Amino acid sequence: FFFFFFFFVVVNLGNAFWQKKPVVPKGGLACDDGWTALEGSSINDDFCDCGDGADELLTSACARTSVAATFACVNEGFEAATVRLSVVGDGICDCCDGGDEARGRCENRCDEEAALERERRARERRLREDGLFVRAQYVARAREATLASDAELEEARKSLEDVEPKIAELRAELRKREAALKERREAKERHIEETFNATAEAALKEQGLGLGATVFAATRLAAAFAEIETLLDATTSILDDTIADGLDDVEVLSVGVDANEAYGKNDLGNFEHHCDALSAALHIADIPDQPSAVALLRTVAAAVNDQKDEKLVLENVLGSLAAALVKHKKQDDDLNDDDLTVCGEDQTCPTATTTLEGLKKDLDELEAAKKRADEAVKRVEKDRKLDFGPEDAYLPLKDKCLTRRIGKYDWEICPYGTAKQDRTSLGTFKKWSDDDYRSWHFDNGQYCAGVGARTLDVRLECGDDDAILDVNEKETCKYSATLMTPAACRPFDDDDLEETKDDGVTSTTS
Repeated sequence: FFFFFFFFVVVNLGNAFWQKKPVVPKGGLACDDGWTALEGSSINDDFCDCGDGADELLTSACARTSVAATFACVNEGFEAATVRLSVVGDGICDCCDGGDEARGRCENRCDEEAALERERRARERRLREDGLFVRAQYVARAREATLASDAELEEARKSLEDVEPKIAELRAELRKREAALKERREAKERHIEETFNATAEAALKEQGLGLGATVFAATRLAAAFAEIETLLDATTSILDDTIADGLDDVEVLSVGVDANEAYGKNDLGNFEHHCDALSAALHIADIPDQPSAVALLRTVAAAVNDQKDEKLVLENVLGSLAAALVKHKKQDDDLNDDDLTVCGEDQTCPTATTTLEGLKKDLDELEAAKKRADEAVKRVEKDRKLDFGPEDAYLPLKDKCLTRRIGKYDWEICPYGTAKQDRTSLGTFKKWSDDDYRSWHFDNGQYCAGVGARTLDVRLECGDDDAILDVNEKETCKYSATLMTPAACRPFDDDDLEETKDDGVTSTTS
């Protein structure tokens, strides 16, 4: 192994030692550190032979070489600079002192360039100073907003601590009162049924009413109070299946509507006529016995008793039994839900709001207050997760949208929000693109065929106002923008002060 390694090293070192740089022909040129030798005819022949471009100083043939030679511009009175050797002697004054061309060919513009540069830097400094002044206001507003959000968060949390136990207490009380109401309603229904039964039994016994009178009363009671479907269902359950299956529901309902309309107009003649037709359509004559007829009447009367609107007096139409039932109906509505007060076990009512509806209203108000507090907590905690840069200077931009028309499009950028080109989404704020707080990244915009979701990168520059400076589509559906804002202004450092001291440029004139 060592033998082969030693042999390899000796051979390669020998090749390097024995290899010699070419001889430069008379009138020729050596370039590329002497490893390339050219004839004189190859110099400035508009063809780049040397990798460092040294053979084409007076042409642009080597302008695109990766190792192009350069010429130093002294530019006395302004800033030193470098240009490619390929532009030296091309008749165009690239150096402000004209050093790249023959003496006397170019006018020295360095003092003029220096003056323009000083003016440009002065403008930038004034803009930066104005921006820093506004930025200080942004920082102050951010502090105030932070204090306000802290107070809002504390208030919302205290509100939740206060209302949540009250909500639980009211919900429990509401369940208790609703259970009591349900129990009393059921008691009321039992009372109605018992009273009806007693009234019906007394009327039947006193007047000796038979089956015919009973179904007569049931039919007319249903027609008068528009309980035709109740009458139909009850009759169908009583009749024999073979008869019930033959009933024409459409005919029954149609005749019943006609009877009800006649009753509403107090047209008792037509009312009786339609009721007779209703009895025939229902095969009332086929009801087998008196108990069945009484059950039918009870079902219809129970439905009528649930109605709240009052009808005409039925004494002249339905006979004594129906009249007694209607009279009973007017007397049985003796329970109002508002009678259920919200009081303690000792029957003391601590507040004026004691009805069931009042209890529900109080609960609704507390739940609305809880919802507002929950939303405030979520909003503040969400904002706290956002990075508003040094001293929270970017916080005042959070709920702000900047717009500008550039070209044929209206552009909109909402910091920490969304970005749009007209109605096309360019994305939603995702993150800062760097640790220096100089750029934002928006992603997940509207889909672009062959590319995917649109994106936007925003470069931030110091300025005295918030404004969109430019927007470009750097690649298909990949956008870049420049946004000016005081929040991007940085305080002056030592280098800035030193540069300001001498304006950053020098001049040959006094």
